[in-house]
Amino acid sequence: MKDLTSESGRLIAMVGIEGMATVIAGGAVYLAFTQHHYAYWAVFGAAVIAGFAGQFWFIAGLRRAKQGV
Repeated sequence: MKDLTSESGRLIAMVGIEGMATVIAGGAVYLAFTQHHYAYWAVFGAAVIAGFAGQFWFIAGLRRAKQGV
């Protein structure tokens, strides 16, 4: 298992989070348009927020590593 305190470990985790968020968001948009269930837009929004949270987590880890904490 990768060490999530290292930069490469965080990068791999972020790419995984972004990949899952993209697939989920794409599926939610597809279902919202084809099934006409507007609740899927909430799933889309949650996936977008999760994707941004993964990026913020990665950037915060880089900044913390540069500060030496």
